Amino acid sequence: MASMVRFRAGSGTYVVALEHALEVRSRDSMRSLPDPAPGVEGVVEHDAVAVPVVRALGFGGRQVLMLREGTRSLGLLVDEVTGVVEVSTSDAMPAPSGQRAPLVAGTVRHGDELAFVLDVGQLADEVVGTQEDRQ
Repeated sequence: MASMVRFRAGSGTYVVALEHALEVRSRDSMRSLPDPAPGVEGVVEHDAVAVPVVRALGFGGRQVLMLREGTRSLGLLVDEVTGVVEVSTSDAMPAPSGQRAPLVAGTVRHGDELAFVLDVGQLADEVVGTQEDRQ
């Protein structure tokens, strides 16, 4: 069993491993960024650092799900974080084909619902980059 944070964004339901989730904030905590990169909606302050907030999963977004992959942090605009769920490894399935960027690492069935497993590392690579990219 794995603990995962479940949320809705656009027309989909997603999950992310609990160890990547830092906190959930209101969209009102986000500040505009002058001349942002494509997909970057703004920044939020986390641990005294301005962290980028992205819209990677569709339109809308009432909440910011703060995520961390290693030393990289980012915010993800989501419609609603619905809770923490326990997912059995037997419910895990491979990623669907047809993705432009491999943001979905797989799928899981939770009850009657199919959820996409978000690859936080891939999302961080696209938004925050690697340490070498920033030097």
